[in-house]
Amino acid sequence: MNCLITLMEAILLLCGAGSEEELDESLFERFERYSSHPLHLNTAGRRALMESGLLSEYQIAVLLEQRQRAGTLRSYTELALLDGFGERTAEALQFFTTLEGEAQRSKELRGETLLRGSLRIRDGTIQGAGGTKMQIEIPERAALFWGSRFSYADTKFSPGTFNAEYRGKNGRWNLLAGDFHARFGQGLCAWSGFSLSGFSSTGAFQRKAQGLTASHSFSEALRGLAASGDVGPVTLSGGLHVTGLRERMEGKTDARIGLGYCLNATYRWRWGHAGLSAAGRGSAPTLAADWRMGAKGWAWLGELAWDFPGKDIAALTTLLWRPLYGIEAAMNLRYYGPEFRNPDAGAPRAIGSANRDEAGGAIALSSPWGTVSYSIFTKPSSGGIGHKAILQAGHSWHSGPLEWSPSLRSLLSWRSWSGTPLRAEIRGDLGVHYEKAALNLRYHTVFCRERSWLWYAEAGYSGAWLRFTLFKVDQWDDRIYVYERDLSGAFSVPASYGRGWSLSLSTNQTIRGRHLRQRIGFKASYIHYFPSEVKRSSAFEGKVQYIIDWGWRFPSSSRGNL
Repeated sequence: MNCLITLMEAILLLCGAGSEEELDESLFERFERYSSHPLHLNTAGRRALMESGLLSEYQIAVLLEQRQRAGTLRSYTELALLDGFGERTAEALQFFTTLEGEAQRSKELRGETLLRGSLRIRDGTIQGAGGTKMQIEIPERAALFWGSRFSYADTKFSPGTFNAEYRGKNGRWNLLAGDFHARFGQGLCAWSGFSLSGFSSTGAFQRKAQGLTASHSFSEALRGLAASGDVGPVTLSGGLHVTGLRERMEGKTDARIGLGYCLNATYRWRWGHAGLSAAGRGSAPTLAADWRMGAKGWAWLGELAWDFPGKDIAALTTLLWRPLYGIEAAMNLRYYGPEFRNPDAGAPRAIGSANRDEAGGAIALSSPWGTVSYSIFTKPSSGGIGHKAILQAGHSWHSGPLEWSPSLRSLLSWRSWSGTPLRAEIRGDLGVHYEKAALNLRYHTVFCRERSWLWYAEAGYSGAWLRFTLFKVDQWDDRIYVYERDLSGAFSVPASYGRGWSLSLSTNQTIRGRHLRQRIGFKASYIHYFPSEVKRSSAFEGKVQYIIDWGWRFPSSSRGNL
């Protein structure tokens, strides 16, 4: 098995995004965490598999049944043969999981410390920023986490993110105190943190519900107390969080303090589940029922919610179908009422950042050569209509020692209520790889108010990357977002606006020892703007990061050190 998937391609495949620009920092931090501390597919229980967000519920059921029937998996080739996986998914999972046999993980103590600093010079002004994370844990039993950062604009210290977690024996229940995420069903009732929008791939049509999980991100999360446990085939979860508390602790004295809550009960059977959820913030709740049923080659899922404060409903249903190996199709219908005001919702959507005032449907078809998707949506309150079509195509092949990976992505959207209703994008990429060396080229053009374009070339060798970018974007509505390589665990998608060029150099290197693993990251970048109607200032930025991982094994454990 050798599908030649890169780390970023693996992230996109597993989370359902169509491009790097659709991701966010918290999701990238989660994948970075599992790439450093992989999930044990042969020993992890159902709860740990669900909380990872790496697998769908159907994949988890298939994996657990395989482990019960035939024992541990011996290779990812064997994993690829299981229904619901396939070669590409199995290879993508290699970045974030391990098949390391019968590991005695509860007998290990390990920790991680991250230190990050950056410096920016713009208009003769020097500004600084930085951050730190620290974690100590007994895997799948107990953990303590704290992370804080300050940006160039901050003037006060922030307590950041912190939490403590304890799990019962066999992971059948857990307690959380501090910052956590609540993600149930398809997101109509409770889904905190990042929620992927749009339907650019078949994976974007479903949410991988994780339940209650500790936050290990700099980004905002719920702050309070939470607990969950299994009672036979039923999982019960509940959390209380204080709204506005994080903002108050960060110095925003005008933040309003309130009490929020989320509850969920989910009954699971062999190939599906049915769940009930409730969530609210100091008022009447939003109630929801969600379900998922599936078997080999298909799945039907959905959620129905009623918002008591807004006295309105929201509903969605999705059908997933895999008619042939490597071929996937997805279709959904959704309605989010104009008065559906649930601030905790995070379901799939096409309009804005809130699950309200939207009705529509979407369809997508994917194959080894690419994906095509189409979405139609309207605003029930005003009657405006929108369309969005995306075509992505790409393939890789070898010519001698070289691997060639050309791809094309085109987007066409129309929103009748917008001042610039039509937007068209075309993006072409070419990657050339030779052992540890790589060359990537991209040209991206946008037609909206005017025509804008961006071009870059980057060369990499053994974890070090040099990129040169040239762009011309004269209107804000024509801006182009481009993912930039950054420090390990950091995520950057700046908007290109104006006329100019930029140059960046980044590297992340790992030094392994018997008991320690050290990761050192560095990035330097400079952006220069040409004189134009868009007034922007040139700037230099430098970043440095140091991460140290350590592991200590109790004498009775059979697990090796880091």
